[in-house]
Amino acid sequence: MPSCHALTGCTAAPDDSLIDRLSNGRASSVVAGDGWHNNHHAFQESAAHGLEWWQVDASYYLVAALEAVGLAWDVKRPTEQQKARLRLPAA
Repeated sequence: MPSCHALTGCTAAPDDSLIDRLSNGRASSVVAGDGWHNNHHAFQESAAHGLEWWQVDASYYLVAALEAVGLAWDVKRPTEQQKARLRLPAA
């Protein structure tokens, strides 16, 4: 299977956010959330690659479930302020 960089870089279209510029929902469904891989580059310590409610991220759901039952802790997520800093200004 091609790498996540190749999948998202070849098929992505620009949208309104720098952090989503190379992210791709179709790739995300195939690679358990890693289609939002550019979000990982923006927030390298974050457990979540899908940062919006509509960005399906199966690997993060597993981490969140492990956290909920006490098997994972200190799980990092970006704050709304951190995400806002990387959004493009409205045109």
